[in-house]
Amino acid sequence: MQPLESLVLKVVNQPSVPSGPANDRGFFEYTDEDIRRVKEAADDLEEDLSAFIATVANLVHLRFGQGHEKEDRMVDGCLLRSLFDVRCYPNVFPSLRSLSLEFVDTSGQTLKNFLLARRDTISFVRLKDISLEDSEDDYSWTRFFQDMSNKMPKMELFLMYGTQRDTDGSLLEFGNTLDNQSSWKTHAMNMYLRNGGAMPVDIESASAQIPNPVIYHEHPHRDHTSYISFSYIRAPEKFGSGLLEQFDDKFWAEHFWTFNPCC
Repeated sequence: MQPLESLVLKVVNQPSVPSGPANDRGFFEYTDEDIRRVKEAADDLEEDLSAFIATVANLVHLRFGQGHEKEDRMVDGCLLRSLFDVRCYPNVFPSLRSLSLEFVDTSGQTLKNFLLARRDTISFVRLKDISLEDSEDDYSWTRFFQDMSNKMPKMELFLMYGTQRDTDGSLLEFGNTLDNQSSWKTHAMNMYLRNGGAMPVDIESASAQIPNPVIYHEHPHRDHTSYISFSYIRAPEKFGSGLLEQFDDKFWAEHFWTFNPCC
């Protein structure tokens, strides 16, 4: 049997029909008992999935996504802690080269520690619609970006998409894609995470990372806080050229545009 090198996981969990009363929109709510059953199912799933993941020592590409509903996302926090906690599992995914996470709740510290532990192998990271869990030390996206910046010597692309929710409930917008073009902020953050410099939070700092970008689609209000998040630019020269040589078309289909063309 050949070793497993690529894995795409989609976790959707709906153990029962909600038993609570209908809300003002006619949808039934989950009760505390429903939520308890979801958490029990999550514990069982964590144990089973952890045992399976432990067998894929040669895994190179991993894509992990959750459903969009609240009960789906209850499952992912414990799963990701199990999969990526290098303090408990220091040898998990030792050969991983690409990681794509979508619609998950996770600990920023756990994610940071895992990526830094695999700094000598990982060259592609894609994070879309990630929510950071509350933590005692209030580990925010800003701290995550600062801790990751210029720390991954093999990194070719570190792409942020969608809406990232911070520990205090605030939202960081990166936009998705438009005709396969990414936002100015996505490209600028990629440069910051790979090479350091100014963290792109406004036009001035985004320009420090990517000066004079070729705008493909411009946000209508230049003074708006979302201007760099929703102004889409042509990819900078040599964007992802190293990865294009490393990974085949199947990789891009499963981890990027074709597999999920909306974003």
